[in-house]
Order: sequence, then C-alpha cells, then structure tokens
Amino acid sequence: MNKLLLITGSPAPFRIKWCEELSKYYDVLVLYTKKEDSECNTKWLKKESEKCDLKYRKISDLLRNGDLFKLLNFYKNSIVIFDGYGILVNFIGIMYMKICVRKKFFVNIDGWQCGVREKFLIKFIKKILFKGKYFFLVSGDPTKENLMGYGILENRIYVHNLSPLHSNEMLSQILTNNDKLRLKKELEIKESRVVLCVSRFIELKRIEDLLYSKKYLDDDIAIVIIGGKKTEAYNSIIEKDNLKGIYFLDFMQFDDLQKYYMASDIFVLPSRTEVWGLVINEAMSFGLPVIATTNCVAAKSMVKNDWNGNVIEPYDVKALAYQINRILNDNNMLTKMSVNSLKVAKEYTIENMAAIHKRIFDIYIKEINNEI
Repeated sequence: MNKLLLITGSPAPFRIKWCEELSKYYDVLVLYTKKEDSECNTKWLKKESEKCDLKYRKISDLLRNGDLFKLLNFYKNSIVIFDGYGILVNFIGIMYMKICVRKKFFVNIDGWQCGVREKFLIKFIKKILFKGKYFFLVSGDPTKENLMGYGILENRIYVHNLSPLHSNEMLSQILTNNDKLRLKKELEIKESRVVLCVSRFIELKRIEDLLYSKKYLDDDIAIVIIGGKKTEAYNSIIEKDNLKGIYFLDFMQFDDLQKYYMASDIFVLPSRTEVWGLVINEAMSFGLPVIATTNCVAAKSMVKNDWNGNVIEPYDVKALAYQINRILNDNNMLTKMSVNSLKVAKEYTIENMAAIHKRIFDIYIKEINNEI
C-alpha cells in the first residue's frame, strides 16, 4: 500500500475524517504539532483515530534533531501533503522539499481571509514560497482564483469540495414544518421560527450584527446562537434595544448540535471574513437556507442567491434582516431553498472529497514509479 504523510497544526476533526477515508487506499500518517488551538475549542479537536496513524510532535522537537528532514526524505517517493503553509514546520518543510529533496508534493489550502488586505511583505513571501513544481489542493473555485493571483498556473491547482461530513451524517430529505415545531418545543424555544448561528464569539464573526438585526425581525422569529458564553458586549446590545427571543448556548459537539440544526429554519453566518466556514456545510446538510457575507469563502462556493440562500455585504444589518424576513415569510421560497441546500450539501461529502484526491494521487504515484 502506498504511503501518505500529512503534516498539520491542530487535529481538526474534519481533517482526520478525510484522512481516515483516505486510509482505505493508503497507509496514512497524520503528524500534528498542536494539542491546543486558540482559534477553536480544544474539545472539538480529534486526537485519536483507529483508522489512520495519528501522532503528535512538538515543532521544536521536529526541528532540533533534523527529524523533519529525515521524515520528508523517508516519504520522498510517497504522497506528502502540507496542510497549509502558515505554521513554521510547514513553511520550512515546503522550502526543504523545493530546494533539497526536489520531489513534487502537495499543499492543502482550505480558503483564505477574504476581504482582508494583505501586507506587501506577506504577499512577497508567499510569491517566493509558491514558486515551484508542487501542487495545491484547494477548496472551491474562489480559493483557486485567489491562488492564481500569485502567478500560480492553473495546472498546479486541484479543486475539491471541502466537507466536514460523511454522507450518512446528512438528512435524506428536509423535515416537515410539524417536525420542526415538535423539535422547537422539545428544545424549549417558544417562537415558531428560528434563525440559527453557530460560531465562536469573537469580533470577526460579527455576532453583534445578527443581534442588531433582531429589532427589524418579526416578533415570532427567535435567534439561537451557539458557541460560547454570552459576553457583556452582547448583553449590552440586548438590554439597550430590549431584544426578546434570543437564546445563547455554549459550545456543542456536532452530535448535540444536530437537533438545533433540524429545529431551525434558516442559518446565518455574518462574519466579516471567513477562511471557509464549515458550519455552512453542516447547516446545508440539514436543509437550511444560508445567509452569509461576501467575505465567507464557503458561501461564495456553495450559496447561490435566491436559490438556496443569499450572500450579502458584511456589516449590512438591514440587508441581513430583510433577507431573513423575506425568506421566512415566503413558505414556497423557504421550501425551495431548503431542498436546494440539501442538494448542494450532498455534493460536499468526505467520501466525494477523498475520491477526488484518490484520482489525483493515483496519477501522481504512477509518475513517481516511472521516475524510480
């Protein structure tokens, strides 16, 4: 069985699930360098796997004794994937493979900080790093177009449908309104319609814009926000405008989130920038129309205006409220968007993503074998 090495930062569950699917075809080693990650809840990370070899190594240990270079030389005739280029070990590894090993390899990129102006020095360093004959695995055409802006030729970029879910983790069909009302009652949500947001509670997610939109929404629309403890800033907005029907819930694992996805009627992610936005995949897998911003790469890839949701400009509170009211007050539109969201979600599965990569890697392995 051919070997595959993935070097990553923190062991994100969707990444490990992807590697577990690839382990059907390859002998997979996942090397991760972070046990904790400031950008996510540590409980979310997946540090064990029965299907692929999952190992933790400190960056300092990998570099101190040249273990990183020994590892890359060992895998030089195999599939090597650097998960991103921003962490030190991957930056050094990419440069080492380019200059010393001189073998082709892959860099996986989930997306980019859309809407954030890049500093000249960072862009200059990226252009140097991106030169070479290696390949990129990217999430959707928007990410591909962004990479091509650095002068990368199209034939070096392979596009896949990024997903955190297996096909059996998605609904087979959308729920009826009665089913949703029953779930709302079970979850002690009094309102008849629910807007759901699942997010970390940090500034770039713009939870406050969703809160500000509440005063423009119909009274029977609840907003359920899951992902942390309600902050003083959020509480201040609620008290100032005397907002009702807002529910804050702490971080939940996906198994616990499922009931909230099923009970909800629409999903909102108002981020001012979002490298991808995996919660959009999750929401659509439960048949939810999505409202997100133009700076969310998942929305740019998966949401088509008036077909399965709407993409709006960040910070536009009134546009957000208008789209929520418009969709929830039109049952035909809501049903159409729900059906279409589920259709799109089923194209974005772990199985499909791994199958795309297997086709790519099999071609690469043939080339490697011909060179040996």
